[in-house]
Amino acid sequence: MASLQPLEQTVFNFSVGFVMLGLATLATGTVFCGPWVSAWVLLPGFWPKPILAAVRSLPRVLRRPLGAYRARNALSVFGIVAILMGACYALVPPSQSDAVRYHLGALQEYLKNGRIGYLPLNSASNFPFLVEMHFLVAMSCAAPEAAQLMHFTVMIISCLAVLAFCRRFAEPLFPAADGCSLSTVRAVVGLAYAAVPVSFVVASWPFIDHAVTLFLLVALYAVLLASRGGTVSAFAVAGLLAGGLMGTKYTAGPLAVLVGVIGLTEIVGGRMPPGSSRSPGKCAVAWTIPAFLTGGVWYLKNFQLTGNPFYPLAHGVFGGGEWSSGNTQFYAAKMAEKGLPKSLLNLCLSPMDATFQFYRYENNYLGPWLLVLLIAGVAGIAVLRGRPESRPVVWSTVLALVYYVLWFFTYQSNRMLMTWIPLVLPAVFCFLLYLASDTRLSAFRVAAGALTMSVAYGLSWGVQQEYTRVAPPTLEYLLGGNSRERYMSESLNYWQAYQKLNETVQPDEKVLLVGEHRIYGANFRAIWSDWFDTPAAAYFLRQHNCKSVEDLEAALRKEKVACILVNDAELSAGGQKDRYFKPRFSSAEWEILESFLKRHETNRHTIPPGVSIYRWDVTASK
Repeated sequence: MASLQPLEQTVFNFSVGFVMLGLATLATGTVFCGPWVSAWVLLPGFWPKPILAAVRSLPRVLRRPLGAYRARNALSVFGIVAILMGACYALVPPSQSDAVRYHLGALQEYLKNGRIGYLPLNSASNFPFLVEMHFLVAMSCAAPEAAQLMHFTVMIISCLAVLAFCRRFAEPLFPAADGCSLSTVRAVVGLAYAAVPVSFVVASWPFIDHAVTLFLLVALYAVLLASRGGTVSAFAVAGLLAGGLMGTKYTAGPLAVLVGVIGLTEIVGGRMPPGSSRSPGKCAVAWTIPAFLTGGVWYLKNFQLTGNPFYPLAHGVFGGGEWSSGNTQFYAAKMAEKGLPKSLLNLCLSPMDATFQFYRYENNYLGPWLLVLLIAGVAGIAVLRGRPESRPVVWSTVLALVYYVLWFFTYQSNRMLMTWIPLVLPAVFCFLLYLASDTRLSAFRVAAGALTMSVAYGLSWGVQQEYTRVAPPTLEYLLGGNSRERYMSESLNYWQAYQKLNETVQPDEKVLLVGEHRIYGANFRAIWSDWFDTPAAAYFLRQHNCKSVEDLEAALRKEKVACILVNDAELSAGGQKDRYFKPRFSSAEWEILESFLKRHETNRHTIPPGVSIYRWDVTASK
């Protein structure tokens, strides 16, 4: 691989270490899952010199003379303050739906079971879980907030990766740019990804989105460098990073393959150094083997547990698990509710729609970035016409285009569009440097000013969202005015009921969850299901062939189900009960469940804001 700058060394060492430690956690966890010293915090120990060198290589916070760099200096200071505030927000307890359902909820169940294994009726736990393996270490140390700081750290590394990519491939294309303009462009592009409102907020959640961004960018970055370095080991590292991309989520698999195709195209197209003895075939094999070894383990795990390497996807081909065609239809219907109907015309209209009608896209706010970068990115590609040395920037833009189309025709959530932004930023970087000449300074000031204001607006919006628009109040918790228990009770309507069950349910007893798909916080053994899986109560009725209330009662006693929790507060929100929950039962199944609950009404205990616990003696005879 080409000689790396300190900033590049930090990005690549972090990324490679992230993959290897994640796989090591998976290998360990399949045998034993329990408390251990967090290996994740030792990650910097692998690269103390590179990280110190990278810090020194970063642009100074303040550049002199202060008058000449006032806009750039103000943006840098503001960006650092905003990022520090975002990191503080990551210290509040996790309560987001996806986190408490599976990002952390599934990991809790692994720890409860003593190993990583199959979780019935929780198909999301079969997704590629590279990022969650790091979260698992945090969970095993009883520090779930550390998982949020991990994700926040990945966002920072993603910003550094964007900056490093632009400095490597875009900056040399415009050597005439003056130092003041170049410094401003570096600051704007370096902060742009963090300044996307949804990106900034999601960074403080235990999600995976920033890891998808990081590994897509570094996988492309590495294969472009390898095609210019010409060594087999460079392609092996690039393949390992592509495997890391495959380990983040299912839809990243095709993108990893596309990155490999780009690398092969670069080799065949003559980008290898003159006199290199490495054949394209050897380089392709060197990339492919690590990619599929490190990325394929998640699919191999699924095949071993369910017989379906892509579970719950491709169920019609492989089958496996408890997934059904009805679940597939339900998932497709939920996807269809988001964004615009899937057509070529709507694809063209979607940037405008996603910007201004963002509530259709899971209410994730992108700010002005989608439109601003689309315009600037197209302009950047236009100024690169006829310049073969600009191929890396063009490839990044091609990948951005493919990603956007894939996003539109799959899951239209604005949160997923965060990954598109770093891919188009190199073209934007080129456009700004193109304008940064003596003859175009006025246009540069307009363009750079618009992007600077977008950065300031996005960071301001993110901080305001985290500290003034969320409940319970963030500052109250951080300053000690709210306990963790109270914070969780105010955030999650089921929390108080779970704490009650944690105290009363015996180790050999189980709880059946009805209308509740979030397992995080449950120390008891539960029969539960994820949102898109068959509801646990419906599956239980079918599994035990219950034709009457008496059959259900006998089955519950046989399985030692001592309690049923019914979250009416959750089911009543947004009409979920009638729209999404009840229709997944047959009329006979629903009648049996309701009749059973009415029969045990005297054993019902309701906990605010509307969670009912039905309890009986499982050892009693019929």
